Amino acid sequence: MNPVPRPPHTATEDFGGVTVVRFLTARLFDSGTIQTLGHELNRLPDELGRTNIVLDFSNITFASSSVLGKFITLHRKVQLARGRLTFCCVPTQLLEFFQITKLDKIFAVAPRPPFETAAQVVGEFFGELVRPVVFDPAWRTDTAVAVARQMHDAGAFGAMPILADALQDAGCEDEHVLMHCRDASQPHTRECWVCGLVLGKV
Repeated sequence: MNPVPRPPHTATEDFGGVTVVRFLTARLFDSGTIQTLGHELNRLPDELGRTNIVLDFSNITFASSSVLGKFITLHRKVQLARGRLTFCCVPTQLLEFFQITKLDKIFAVAPRPPFETAAQVVGEFFGELVRPVVFDPAWRTDTAVAVARQMHDAGAFGAMPILADALQDAGCEDEHVLMHCRDASQPHTRECWVCGLVLGKV
């Protein structure tokens, strides 16, 4: 008799070159679920070539610490492929474990708040992949660099509209860049792709 196939524990959605993974199982604790989940996650880089990934924990109510090994394995695979892995909407219990074990220094975690949706995370961490930008080095003026560096070093991003003005003064007319800086509903972090382009980090 053939075994009954397990239902999937994840669903994926593509945003340009970024894959958002949503968990369909609210409680990740038993070994069978975790093993199957690991196979589903590894399939993304190994078989499907998806290496820019957001893991959306919105539906998770509990996650055992034993699931962390699957996330670490995925992180290594993504790194080897020169991709990026970001976590969003992580439940407090798991986020606290990340902090205790220092895994929050390894994983890119979009905090909630201010990030409430995976779309906001994609917009902040992967914006240049969703809509590629040809960044003109002439936009990297002393003013633009100084504003971006100050925000990056302080971890405070209230000056993003000022950065947009500095870029526009330097000749930037790319709406994707300027709107990302001026969109009041878009949270920002040190992983901001516009700041990364200005500072030469992306």
